[in-house]
Amino acid sequence: MSDMMNSRNAYDYAAIIARGSFGPIPYVGPLLAEIIGTLIPNQRFERLADFVKKLEEKIAVLGLAQEELRKRFTSPESVDLFEDSAWQAARALSDERKGHIASLMKNGLMAEQAEHLQYKRLLSMLGEVNDVEILVLKYHSFLSHAEKMEFFNKHDKALHPHHAVVGSSRDEIDKATVQESYEDHLVRMGLLQGEKRGHRDIASLGRLLLRSIDE
Repeated sequence: MSDMMNSRNAYDYAAIIARGSFGPIPYVGPLLAEIIGTLIPNQRFERLADFVKKLEEKIAVLGLAQEELRKRFTSPESVDLFEDSAWQAARALSDERKGHIASLMKNGLMAEQAEHLQYKRLLSMLGEVNDVEILVLKYHSFLSHAEKMEFFNKHDKALHPHHAVVGSSRDEIDKATVQESYEDHLVRMGLLQGEKRGHRDIASLGRLLLRSIDE
């Protein structure tokens, strides 16, 4: 936690400097000073508090005795994982993301000490993928066409395919380019297999990541 405190102290110091530096800039200066000095810290505190509530709900279901919970939570491995989880949660924008981080923390808490680095690595990977990429990964995890279609219809806004062809508008080309980058990114990370005959399958590492966040 010392690293987190040092980071917070450094941030506070930077915020003080920023408020003084931005003050003379008349148009956006005062607004940026307010964002750095008040809005960002408050939002991060609220996100962290929400993450802790979600973590509480997930751990409560396990029914651990208080002494066992304390033993697991205060181990060096769990403290290390919580520190990294809290850092990600403070920057998480969606409830789904905070829930995923809480699930991974809960599962890491219940794992053996030897698996600590595995969960730390999975948490790092979770931080590298966005919410839409998680949906793409989960879509490819279903084995049956019916399950895929049900999931697709539920998340049609995020998963709706965009195709760029000759004559497509710039907006459609941009959307198709970004959408393609999601799957390419998952392939580069080893979470999704390369395309074969117009079809992709989720990789073993992708399934492991989904299991770690209870998806």
